[in-house]
Order: sequence, then structure tokens, then C-alpha cells
Amino acid sequence: AGTGTQISEQPDGSLKLNIPSQVSFDTDSAVIKPSFRGPLDSVAQTLTQHPELAANVVGHTDSTGNPNYNLTLSQKRAQSVASYLTDRGVARNRLSAEGRGQNQPVADNATEAGRAQNRRVEIYLKPIQG
Repeated sequence: AGTGTQISEQPDGSLKLNIPSQVSFDTDSAVIKPSFRGPLDSVAQTLTQHPELAANVVGHTDSTGNPNYNLTLSQKRAQSVASYLTDRGVARNRLSAEGRGQNQPVADNATEAGRAQNRRVEIYLKPIQG
């Protein structure tokens, strides 16, 4: 079964992995679902094999509920992903985690399908600068 993870190249040359919420986290939770471990193990393996890459993990929510709560939840989710990758052998200094709450929707929050698209984790892989 596919995870629905989408990979796209960004204008700056980084790769963006967009992991939908039904794979990654239950509603109102920052605990990684078992179905999210496979995609994250693949990311960890890629980072382990390519020490020149760093990862920026970005959590997003839909607009349901309190904006401040959603921002905190998105931060906790991004941190959960970064911690998981660290547990899989990726050096912490190669990872960054941030939450953007409901501030960057990719779909209409007026529909359940749209809200589902907005609840997501994005992982950006890019060469380490320096």
C-alpha cells in the first residue's frame, strides 16, 4: 500500500517530501503512527547514505481549533519526526524542525478533503551549506 508521500524538487534545488496526515499522525496527536515509520526509515537511510544532506522538518495543521494550539501541535509533530530520525542514526545537527500551524494551507479548509491535505509534514532535503 502506498503512503501518499509526494516528492517534488523545489526552485532552490532541495527535495520536498510531503507526507499526508493519515499516514503520519492521528488527530490532535504528535505520536508517530506505525504507518509513518516506513517513509521515515527511508528518509533516515537516505540521510545516513548522504552525509552532505541536511533535513528541515516542517509541520502543518488545518484551521480547525485555536491557531496558537495548532502552531504548538505542528511544532511538536515536526520535533517528533526529527527525534525519530535522530533515533535512526541521523546526527541532530543535520536536522531542523519547525511548525507553521495553519498559516500555509495548500487546500480549502472549508472541506474535509482540503483540511486533510493541510494536515501534513513536509521534509526538505538539501545540501548542507558551508
